[in-house]
Amino acid sequence: MRKNGFSKDGKHNEDQVVIAMAVDWNGIPLHYKVFPGNTADGKTMLSFVLELQFLYKINDITIVADRGINNNANLRFLEQKGIKYIFQKRLDTLSNEMKKFILQDENYTFRDDFFWKEQMVESIWNKKRFNGQYRKWCVFFSPGKRTLDKLKRNNFIDKLNQKAINGELHLSSLVPEYKKKYMDINGKTVAKLNWEKIKKKESEDGFYIIETNILNLTPSRANEIYKRQWKVEENFRTLKSSLQVRPVFVHSEKHILAHLLLCFIALVVLKYSLYKLKNYYKSNGEIQRVTLDLFIDSLRMMTITRKEIDGKVVQEIINDLDENHKENIKIYKDFIACMT
Repeated sequence: MRKNGFSKDGKHNEDQVVIAMAVDWNGIPLHYKVFPGNTADGKTMLSFVLELQFLYKINDITIVADRGINNNANLRFLEQKGIKYIFQKRLDTLSNEMKKFILQDENYTFRDDFFWKEQMVESIWNKKRFNGQYRKWCVFFSPGKRTLDKLKRNNFIDKLNQKAINGELHLSSLVPEYKKKYMDINGKTVAKLNWEKIKKKESEDGFYIIETNILNLTPSRANEIYKRQWKVEENFRTLKSSLQVRPVFVHSEKHILAHLLLCFIALVVLKYSLYKLKNYYKSNGEIQRVTLDLFIDSLRMMTITRKEIDGKVVQEIINDLDENHKENIKIYKDFIACMT
């Protein structure tokens, strides 16, 4: 399992493993699978979905995922198995004709702070083999996303300019994604910013595509469902931060897998507990915003001293924190109430 692979943190000289995870509609993890560290994201989906169906006997399933695993091989596999999907599609994989269709102002409808239009496309392999199935592309333009895209790109270009010497950067200072997107590679060691590429990407600011084989799905509903994909990202962030899944201080494969299992179980317990607590507030008509970090802090700060005689609790003392931690005390007590 321990292999050198691409890290989104830009690290390339460290061993790693790759984790695939599925969560339910409420964001509670239900399954994970570990892959060797040199496995590309797009190569994880097929075996993961088959394992998911086999273990849990799921007949009706809709896969919602980001553009990292959206490739034609994966889509054709899902179509062959009769599995529904809602993916974001990469703009840089489109033909010039489709890019022109997207960037043209015609036929857009405005609703809920974004513009949208849709297009039916054939499911084709290698630009020629049609399998008789169709996909729907829901094209969106968001003014807010346009502002964010521009800000992120400008921040990145500023960082590159700070590292540049006479307008050139060493390749080791670049994330691979941007070597292709914004740069001209000179030989094998240095690169320069390509302003024509940057201007071309600028024209795509604010646009995104959701691709689905649910042909009766409205663009608005497709967008609503896809936006819940952030719940998967939130679970990965919790694994990395609160549960400290990395770095891993064990070396054998058996111990690495055991460490990941413990982290996953802890994640399930945390997310399910938070789900129960939020439902408790909702059923009582109480407005209480509880983040995962606040919930974890409340559990960590509270201590209970119990005195037992013959197996019976005769005294229980919950430490009352100072006035600055009233919210933590309330959350803890409400959590105990909702779980009993």
